[in-house]
Amino acid sequence: MLVPEFEVERVCAETDFERVESYPEYPGLEHPMRILGRVLAQLGVTGKIGADQDGYPGVLGYEGPPLSEVTASAVAPLGAVIESMLARKSDTEIALIRESARWCAHAHRLLQEYTRPGATEAEASLRAGHEATVAMLEALGDNGQQASSDGVSAGYRGQIGLRSSWAHAVAHNIEFKAGDVLVTESTTEAFNILLPLLGGIVTDNGGLLSHAAIVAREYGIPGVVGTREATERIANGVRIRVDGDAGEVTVLG
Repeated sequence: MLVPEFEVERVCAETDFERVESYPEYPGLEHPMRILGRVLAQLGVTGKIGADQDGYPGVLGYEGPPLSEVTASAVAPLGAVIESMLARKSDTEIALIRESARWCAHAHRLLQEYTRPGATEAEASLRAGHEATVAMLEALGDNGQQASSDGVSAGYRGQIGLRSSWAHAVAHNIEFKAGDVLVTESTTEAFNILLPLLGGIVTDNGGLLSHAAIVAREYGIPGVVGTREATERIANGVRIRVDGDAGEVTVLG
């Protein structure tokens, strides 16, 4: 295994690799790819080499020679083969996915508990994620594999209030207020955690059997779906009246 020099101690302590080689952090006096070429030669790896690609991708300012150059060998691209192997899960992977889902469900329950009027998106999501991560470590123990930024993440796939029409879950320190109206293109089950707080739902898309229409009836809140242009004509933060019976949305200012 070839790792940055500062990772050698940790890798040796936490893995069982027979050989661990290192390189000075890039950029250094000698390029890491040159060091890799020398290690492969010492291992007797010659001829045609299989790799996900011919060298490290040019990201984050990285520049360097391709693998084929430092080894003087032909490199067979195996990226597609590796991707196809990832699609077939082993029993161990499935067990890890199930364990992950267990802690995600725990974090989701905490997020539901902390999503209350007066709280903010950031406050509720960070609190739920932190508490779920601590509970996971206490239950499973510390195996040394978790980075300081890892852990259980809890967040919203749909927001209410200011910026609620933005695509993707961009978290803001926005306070939840009972009675807020969700104006969005469409809803999915990801919005369910917010439904108890809402005073109404307005969507661009959907019909009588859409998710938004169904949950509006279930929660007894007014909903107008299929407006086609609500997110374009209703600005963030304005006051609106939603008349579900008449199918009308009025901007109050």
